[in-house]
Amino acid sequence: MLPLGGVQAHKGYVLTFMIEALADILSGMEWEEDTSRPWPIIDGCFMALFNTDAFRPLGDFKRDLRSFIGHIKSSSPAEGSPGVFYPGERSQLTKVQRSREGVDIPDSAWSAVTGYANEYGLTDLIPEPVAT
Repeated sequence: MLPLGGVQAHKGYVLTFMIEALADILSGMEWEEDTSRPWPIIDGCFMALFNTDAFRPLGDFKRDLRSFIGHIKSSSPAEGSPGVFYPGERSQLTKVQRSREGVDIPDSAWSAVTGYANEYGLTDLIPEPVAT
């Protein structure tokens, strides 16, 4: 959260606080990790929908958003970072890459999949893995 709030990160803190309050408290989900479980289950959801035209014309909003994204993308990335990304961009890039190149599956996971396929008579549905 430091990029939003500098060293003190106050803006990042406020954004995180509001997200937790809306997604967890408002939805009635857990907001505190229960360390007695083998893994934390903290799953809340909050979705906000906005009628952009209630604020300004949609075309103007899209134009200015593209400009804002361009400004963000033109920022210097942190040292060692591959670049500056807007929310969702890395996921989209990964999706495109995986669609083009496939997904690496560990041998142990592939063995489990093929084992279940054998057990349920579905071996004809499992493609051969592509060696890399």
